[in-house]
Amino acid sequence: MLRIMLADLYRALQGKLFWLTALILAIVAALSVFVFGIAPAVVHVEYTEEVLRTDSYVVTESEPLGLSDFELNAAEAVTISAGGMNNLAYVVLAIAAVIALTPFDAGAIKNELSVGASRSKLYFSKWLLSALISFVFMLLHTLYFFIFGLIGGGLGEWSGEFITNFAWGFAAQIIFILGYLSVAMLFIFGVRKEGVSIYGFIGFVLVPAMTGALLSLAWPGMIDTFAIFELSLLMQTFADHSAMYTYQIVRGIAVGTAYILLPTALGLALFRKADIK
Repeated sequence: MLRIMLADLYRALQGKLFWLTALILAIVAALSVFVFGIAPAVVHVEYTEEVLRTDSYVVTESEPLGLSDFELNAAEAVTISAGGMNNLAYVVLAIAAVIALTPFDAGAIKNELSVGASRSKLYFSKWLLSALISFVFMLLHTLYFFIFGLIGGGLGEWSGEFITNFAWGFAAQIIFILGYLSVAMLFIFGVRKEGVSIYGFIGFVLVPAMTGALLSLAWPGMIDTFAIFELSLLMQTFADHSAMYTYQIVRGIAVGTAYILLPTALGLALFRKADIK
């Protein structure tokens, strides 16, 4: 099992997708920190200009925005990163595609099975390696926001309560990321076809969230119902879990755990019965 994982890791690091994904995350973090950091100043300038147009007694004039108007520090940036952690669902797909899907296309899975490798070990070796890499990308995502927030507005306030709340939320989001990974592995090992696996997972990510958003237009309370079961909404909820009741936290973690266990059991069962050609 360790040999398979090391071989998969070596192959993944030799490719460009992981490094490109890390670069894209850095760009997204930089843009997010800039937008959130400059937004209060933009609102202030627009308000001032509106007052100048409507109040003849106001004699001050708005000034062009500059770096001194940036209003976001590292602590606030890290908080924002938690709210956007659900975007890593697509990173999970990229990881799973390289670690688990590529070997099917290259014939590596068939070769491993031909020399007596256990299907269960193959499945769990790729799931475990993908999980470890997904966790690294979660840390990297948070680190990017921290660095850009630190550069723009300083360290901010890091109280013990803030660190504890963030750590608990981050730990819960690991469960939901692993839920996404388990669903991706289900599609990959269950279908074993690149197009169907990728688009099936993307549909799993997008369709429930879009359905909940559309239904909530007619029934505003519907989004709260979807937030109980939909992974993306669960991740956003746990990004700021301080107002959650204990039963909501327990229920959310239970739902996330079910997303790990049930797809894994089904994916493994399908892979065991599959005719690998």
